[in-house]
Amino acid sequence: MEDVTRIEDGRGVVYKRGGVYYARVRVGPNKYVYRTLKTGKKAVAIKAAQRLVHQFVNGRVKVSQRAA
Repeated sequence: MEDVTRIEDGRGVVYKRGGVYYARVRVGPNKYVYRTLKTGKKAVAIKAAQRLVHQFVNGRVKVSQRAA
């Protein structure tokens, strides 16, 4: 990971990989969701990641369970 930025009091991380920014959002103890932010611009990526964190916190986006 390169160019790492913490957001929302550590609830999320924005990082760049292969020229594209991604978000890692903490949704529970030792549980994370990873999403592409589909941009190469840091300012746009941070805004998108902040919206994503708020969606998870407010329950608008559900974390799906993986089949075992």
